[in-house]
Amino acid sequence: MEIRKNKTGLFNQEARLQLKQVGSNKTNIYTLPMIPNDVTTYEDVVAVNMGTEVDFVGTNGWLIKKYTSTKNVKNVVVCGSIAGIVYKDKIELIGL
Repeated sequence: MEIRKNKTGLFNQEARLQLKQVGSNKTNIYTLPMIPNDVTTYEDVVAVNMGTEVDFVGTNGWLIKKYTSTKNVKNVVVCGSIAGIVYKDKIELIGL
């Protein structure tokens, strides 16, 4: 897994999440609208924390779920088909 930053304008940046399949040596790319704060993986799910938005991406490069919050997300914990969104004062559980 690798994240590459790209400038799209004078003040705009995007990031590309490159996921390389070990067995087939194939690379899947998922484009992110902004630079992520944190990336967490569990089995075939990659959770990309971008502050108030978390994208859950499969290793095939497809979006599984997009989570948007009004508060800043501190951390993301993924376990099976459940994810925990950790805030400063609480934890929310969501299904994937």
